Amino acid sequence: MGFRVTGLPAEPFQHLFGLPEEELSKYDVKRYIADENPGFPCRIEMRDAELGEPLLLLNHIYQPANVTAHPPAAVIRLG
Repeated sequence: MGFRVTGLPAEPFQHLFGLPEEELSKYDVKRYIADENPGFPCRIEMRDAELGEPLLLLNHIYQPANVTAHPPAAVIRLG
């Protein structure tokens, strides 16, 4: 049995692009500039951000069902 790893769809995060810091904070999102490579894997594009690239740091709940564990997956999205 095989499997395929794909990135998250960008659409659910589109409303965050271009928001000022005070608006991002309402969603518990932080803007950050990549200061290491590797070190900031984008969960949408499935690649490491380059040095100096703007990022959006946020949590994404990938298992919304009522299960024993609800681990959030950190998402790093290029801004």
